[in-house]
Amino acid sequence: MRVRLGLQWRVLLLMIGGMTVILIVSVYFHELVTRLLIEEDRYNTALSQTAVLATRIVSDRLIEHVPDLKDDLRLVSAARPDIRQIDVYADEPSGLTLIASTVPDAPRLAALNERSRDNEFGEMEHPAQGVITMEVNRGGERHWLITDTLREGDRTVYLSTLVRKAPGNALVERLGVRRDAVLAAAIVVSSALCYVVFFYLFRRPARDILMAMRAAQAGDSNARAIVRGDDEIGDIARGFNALMDELTTRNRERDRLMARISGFNDELQREVASATGELRSVNDALFHAQQRLARSERFAAMGQVAASLAHDIGTPLNSIGGHVELLARRYAADDDAQRRLGIIRAALQSIVASVRSLLSRANRRRATPREIDLGTVVANTLRLVGPTLDAHGIDVTVDVRSEIPVVGDPERVENVLLNLINNALDAMPSGGHLALSARASEDGSMGELTVRDSGAGVPPDVTPHLFEPAWTTKPSGGGFGLASSRELMEEQGGALEFDARATPGACFVMRLPAAAVREVGRATVQ
Repeated sequence: MRVRLGLQWRVLLLMIGGMTVILIVSVYFHELVTRLLIEEDRYNTALSQTAVLATRIVSDRLIEHVPDLKDDLRLVSAARPDIRQIDVYADEPSGLTLIASTVPDAPRLAALNERSRDNEFGEMEHPAQGVITMEVNRGGERHWLITDTLREGDRTVYLSTLVRKAPGNALVERLGVRRDAVLAAAIVVSSALCYVVFFYLFRRPARDILMAMRAAQAGDSNARAIVRGDDEIGDIARGFNALMDELTTRNRERDRLMARISGFNDELQREVASATGELRSVNDALFHAQQRLARSERFAAMGQVAASLAHDIGTPLNSIGGHVELLARRYAADDDAQRRLGIIRAALQSIVASVRSLLSRANRRRATPREIDLGTVVANTLRLVGPTLDAHGIDVTVDVRSEIPVVGDPERVENVLLNLINNALDAMPSGGHLALSARASEDGSMGELTVRDSGAGVPPDVTPHLFEPAWTTKPSGGGFGLASSRELMEEQGGALEFDARATPGACFVMRLPAAAVREVGRATVQ
């Protein structure tokens, strides 16, 4: 059985199909980009963890204290489940010698160096000086093999780490399920809204016109179509009504003409009363012929109206689908139509986000460095947070030894400084002292802005994790503040560092490339 679909359903199914295809493609690329971003983040995190561990081995001379080295390796492996194995080798005259391993019974990890051969996929990389990475297959899963080359006296030490590439992420899976549910609901809601709009804007007016046409075809000269708008369908309804008005006028004129003819015939009949019956028969025949002529004219006029209406209706209906956007302009005076079209726009605009919030960081605008003065940055920021510092009982000392023009994005520099001041507020809930100082570096190539508070300070075991994303000791917060601040500074050619030597309290140093330094004396504000 052949299913006949009306224009409304054809356009509606086309819109639903288009939205569905767009959403499916968007979901696919969103999941692909998300997976790649997660893998990139995990890769960078693994490199950072390996570098921190290597730095600790060298700085604490753990190669000479193998028990302490093994303890540190076990602690790192226990704290990071994605690190499957860590091996430490020393390059002895007799060859590579295993110093320590977190999994002694497992196959040994390769110590990658400049002479190591790449795999068949060409995945060997050199992300940093002395660091070589390669993807390997271990136990049916993909891993990163990261080797950091260290110098310990006259010996060369290799730190090889095996990191799982893509562990399961239940949170991402749950977000994907909820996102799919929201998208499905959005399709259903959008389809329902489209159906309602098409019903009220197209189907109902067209049905009114068809009903009026059927009534006129049945002989109702008073049949009129309801004009529901100023669009093409409204023009058709007005055209039909105009035709019916013209037809009614012609019928009345015909009736008046027929009445005059009838009167003339009566007069003529009275004047020719004495005429023969043959003449009366001729007159009667003429009268009946006129009646038939009138009926023929009526049917011809109705046929012309029907043909004209069929043409006038068919042509605009074939172009309705391409004029949805034009309706918004043509409906400028119709508040109800504007509201409904606004609902369609709002629904379509909502479906395109929420995805590019989860990935704000990746779309952030590019930095626009220019020459700024660190003293001005400090003054602007203190004007912003001054009332808050006073409310928390925190006194501020500003020490600017010179005008220090640096090259940076003023908005981003002030954001980093504001983040450091907010951290200081959290570290001094009962009041304290905040010291801000700005000066040029010893070689004059950088401008330095130091932020020091009198809080409890940072424990030594926390220091290595200060700039790790999603790592925090606060009961609330996402742990992205310092990591994001360091990233903002590095994007401008600068740096953000923690000075562990400054005690008590915590001390952070912001560095930016210097444009010029002009000494103006020492200014201290209490």
